[in-house]
Formats: sequence, structure tokens, C-alpha cells
Amino acid sequence: AFGHCRLCTTEESLSETQPLCDDEGGLMLVMDGTLDNWSALRGQLMDQGVRPRGSSDAELVLRSYQLWGEDCLDRIEGDFAIAIWDQRRRRLFCARDRSGIKVLHYHWNGRRLVFATDLHAILADPDLRPEMNEGMLAEFLSMQLVSNSETLWRDVLRLPGAHAMTVDAAGPRVSRYWRPEDIAAIRYRRDAEYVEHYRQALTRAVQAQARSHGPVGFEVSGGLDSSSLFALGDGLVRRGELCAPDIRAFTLDYPPGTPAYEVDYAREVCAHAGRGLSAVPPTIWSVERLLAEAARVAGVPNLPNGIMHLGMFADLRAAGGRVMLNGDGGDQWLDCGDSDMAESLRSGDLPALGVGLRADLAARGPWRTLYRALRHGLYPMMPDPLRRVARGLLLREEISQPFWLAPRLRDLLEERRLAQAEANARRLKGLRIGLRDRILALDGAYPAFAREVSDRMAASQGIDYRAPMFNRAYLDCVLGFPLSQMRRGEVYRHVHRQAMTGLLPERVVRRDTKAEFSVIETHYAAGLARHARRAASRHGDWFAPEGLARVVANLSADTPDPSVWSCGILTAAISCLEVSN
Repeated sequence: AFGHCRLCTTEESLSETQPLCDDEGGLMLVMDGTLDNWSALRGQLMDQGVRPRGSSDAELVLRSYQLWGEDCLDRIEGDFAIAIWDQRRRRLFCARDRSGIKVLHYHWNGRRLVFATDLHAILADPDLRPEMNEGMLAEFLSMQLVSNSETLWRDVLRLPGAHAMTVDAAGPRVSRYWRPEDIAAIRYRRDAEYVEHYRQALTRAVQAQARSHGPVGFEVSGGLDSSSLFALGDGLVRRGELCAPDIRAFTLDYPPGTPAYEVDYAREVCAHAGRGLSAVPPTIWSVERLLAEAARVAGVPNLPNGIMHLGMFADLRAAGGRVMLNGDGGDQWLDCGDSDMAESLRSGDLPALGVGLRADLAARGPWRTLYRALRHGLYPMMPDPLRRVARGLLLREEISQPFWLAPRLRDLLEERRLAQAEANARRLKGLRIGLRDRILALDGAYPAFAREVSDRMAASQGIDYRAPMFNRAYLDCVLGFPLSQMRRGEVYRHVHRQAMTGLLPERVVRRDTKAEFSVIETHYAAGLARHARRAASRHGDWFAPEGLARVVANLSADTPDPSVWSCGILTAAISCLEVSN
């Protein structure tokens, strides 16, 4: 049996009905999501003689499967979780988008598959007797996430992003259908060519994701990434190229003087475009409301630095909007480039190496440039045995050890981390240097968790939360570029800044600061501490008492230890306690 709860976010979805069947009744589809290549996919189908019965995204996906089978995933772009029952083959086909924006949970008991976008929908199955997954418990209690396929409940799994699953009488088979490792390198002779390519790719990503029947909201923090998307969206509106009636700008209105205050930057961005700005106070919940949400979703809910966006969603919904665009992804793809020297050396790109060295010498001087050449030029190219020796000489990085966990959970977490590190090493071996860290950022477990809970939270408010910087064509561009386009001397996001020159105020283009939102955590400190002590008394087998006391004290310390994210750890701890009951 299939069921579907509809969130209409596009003109085409207004007349859509799901579950959706083909004319013969041999295929049935349910889908959560939208297509980025709606127009192109419709054209491809019609070129093949297929006449869709309507214009909805779900109809195009169903027809694509009907025509190309499971290979349809090569042609479908966007944010989606889909399930298609193929009656003739007696097989279920499921898939999740490349970046893991839309989530799909499932449980197989050896005879029957239960699947849903929401975890609590699966746990509502009266035949399921959920038991807590201690491996994921250790990950959440430490906020050092490793797995992107498990959940807090044993045998209830997530289909990872960029994966498909077929299910028949033999059970589920999961496979990866897209690999960022296969993205081709893009090389030009001149910076101007990179800038033009980049600007076009990002503009197309905004155009693809801003398709809606109502005004599209843009988060405009005043930072470089979200402000850029808004500026490009404004240009699309002015040229009549946006598939939405208009756009609206929203920002969080923190008190002036706090590290989270960015309203002046956001106002400058909107004034540059001749548009207004809605400054919305951050949403703050009580800890009791946070626990109620944990119980509702049967897991760790969005954290305080995500909950703060809820007021913007409410204001957009009141204005008739159903789509909000955010700047997520910029930090992962653009705020990098430290290994540019190694990449230039390995690829033989001596002109790029020369440009980078000259920029470093001008910005850093000879000794710091020499350190960079050793640390980020030679070190990444060394064989593994030499890298282990050099690590002790050049690196000062330490992974925070979860001293607040009970030894049993700490050991379990370490086993999982080591296994994942070995898997990552095998996967990254031989790859382009510029792809390595960014592939881990794309497939990393914590970023996946953050995307999933953000999408769930927005959907609960009737909003589709979209991230143009995870658009497939944009990823092909930015992951194909050399790292020398990401960093020049002390300047990161080099190609992005060049592409946005003239479209944003110069002060924003040159901005090298970021807001810091720990101020929101002070509102939760007392409640988190109170409930954390309760968690320790109820589940002494989860925690080392003295260690947990240090985490609680760190939450309200005058100079907190930045390596211990007390707010996230304690939110996860009390949420796990709540759902364990």
C-alpha cells in the first residue's frame, strides 16, 4: 500500500495526485521533491515519443522510469525521494537525490518492507518492536556522526544520498548510482573563463531551484553565499527568467553588538538590488518544546541553531510563499583551497602554481609561504608512511575525545570511526586532490544529518527548503574547478568573489568575517543543564559522570572550550533520553 501527504510548491503540483499510476496500472509512484531539470526532462521524453498526461514532476519521473527503467536516475536532477512499484517485475524501486536533501527511511523484516520519509511513520508500525541502536547512540551523544545509513533505531535504516534500492522477494539491494569522483576536471587558460563559467552555473542553479507558484523566499544573512543567490535571483526576475512571480528577502534580526548580528550587511545587499528586507527575530523554544519535538520525530530534532529559522518560514508562508532558498554548500565547496599547491604540482599546472606562490608571498611573506608549501604542497603528495611521520612534525590537529561517554560507548564510537576512516582512505586513494575533502563534505554523516533535519523542519511549516549550491550542474562546475580558483593568498572563495563583483556591494564581496550564533545557546543553557543531570541519573550506563559535568559547565563558561559543542551534545543527550522512554 502507498500513501502520500502532499506539499504543493510549484504550479505543476497544484493539479497533481499521488500515489500516481500509469495508464495500464502496472506502475505506481510516490515522490517527495521537485525536479531541477523539469523543462529539459519533459523535452527529452517528448523527443522519444512519450506524451506526459500532465506537467507534474511526479508524472515526468514516472514516465522516465517507464521509458528508461532504473537508468532514469541518470536523467533526473533535483531534490527527491521516490518509490516506484513495478507490478510486472514484482519489484519496488527507490532512490534518493544525489545530495541527500530528501530523506527515505525503511525497515525490512525478512518478509515485508516498510518505508517512509519520516522516521516516526515507520515506528508507528504495530508489528515493529524498536530497539535503540547503540552505535548511533554513541554517535549522537558525542555529536561525532559517522554513519549516513543507520538511525537511532536498530534495523531501521536510511537510504544514503545518491543511492538506489531495489526490493523483491530476495530483500533489499542498495547501490550507488552517482559518484562525485567521476566529475570531470575543468581547466581554462584564463581566470575570466572560470569566472564566466562559474557565474552561469550558479545562475542556472538559482533559476532551477526557484520554481514556484508563489513568491520565493531567500535567506539573506549578509554573508557572501546567501547574498549572492539573492542577487542572482533578482537579476532573473528583472530579465523575466524566473519561474516564480517574485522574490522576498529574509534575515535573522539579532541584537546589535552580538556576534550573530548581520542585519546591516543584509540591508546593504537588498538596497543594492532596490528591494525590501524582512528582519525576523530568531525563534527560541523552551527545552520542553525541544523534547516534545524529539518525541514527535522519534530522534534528535533540529538543534537551536536550526530552530532559529522558524520565524522566517512563518513570515514567508503568510506572504503566500512555499519555497525558501538558502546558501548552504558555500562553506563546503568554496571555503577551501589549502591544498592548491599540491594539486597544481601533481597535475603539472605550473602557471597556476606560480600565481598561487606569488599571491602567498605577497600576503604571507616567505616563511609562512614556505610552511604552506610543505604543509599543503608536499605533504598531501607523500606516500602514507611518510605522511604519518610528517603528521607529527607539521600538524597540530587533534580529534576531540568524547570524555563524557561511558567507556563502552566510547570504545564503540572509536571502532566505528576507525572503520569509516579506512573506508574513506580506500575511496579517496588516487583521486584528484581537489576532490578529496569536498567529497567527504558531500557524503559526511553530520552534514547529511543537518540537511535532513532542516528539510524536515521546513516541511513541517509548509515550506520546501532548497539549496542551489547542491544543484547537480553547479556541483559539476565547482568540483571540477582547480583549487587555485578557490584561494588566492589570504582570500578564499576567489572565483565566487570575482563572479559576484558588481552584483553585490563591494563591502559584501570583500567580506571575510562570519556570524557566530552561540548567543542563541545561552537561552537553552539552564534547561539543558537541568535535563542533562536527569539524563545522567536515568542512564548512568551512557555517561561518565565527571565528563558530563564538564560538558554542562562548559555550556555557560566565560571562555568555553570550542572543541566541545556542549549545546549540541546536551540537546542530543536529552533527546535520546526522551525517545528511549
